[in-house]
Amino acid sequence: MAVIGNGNVAMDISRVLFKDPSLMAPYDIPTSVLKVLQKSQVRTIQLIGRRGAVQSAFTIKEIREISRVEGISIYALKEEFEASVNDQSLREMNPDFSVHARGIQRKFEFLKSSCHFLDSDEHLNDVLSKASTKDKRLVLRYLKNPIELLGTDRIEAVKL
Repeated sequence: MAVIGNGNVAMDISRVLFKDPSLMAPYDIPTSVLKVLQKSQVRTIQLIGRRGAVQSAFTIKEIREISRVEGISIYALKEEFEASVNDQSLREMNPDFSVHARGIQRKFEFLKSSCHFLDSDEHLNDVLSKASTKDKRLVLRYLKNPIELLGTDRIEAVKL
């Protein structure tokens, strides 16, 4: 599945799709939604963002929560991640730039230490094809500009 966006809503969608539905039953969630989630076959979600890792709009709390979901691994393509760290990004992590700089820096450091970095699209495809059906994979994509959504159920249906 591809989710266009790199913020808290995209992260919430991913967490709900990855989380064991029985853990959500005690909360205010419609029974019809729980039934759909129980049948869900989603094991890979690619979060597609047009900006870089530093500009990821989700909070550190959101990424930590999803990293604690049982069976999940977080991936990023090394080249995209590194290319997204430019002079402007480094300025955004400087306390003189923003009162939010410390949080941005902590989130970025968490991403660096939590992601499994992949060398290429081929490496990503290899990881995805060899994963078991119980594995859950969140793939953070950066510096992507979707130009068209095609009507298929395959991840390649997002032209970047």
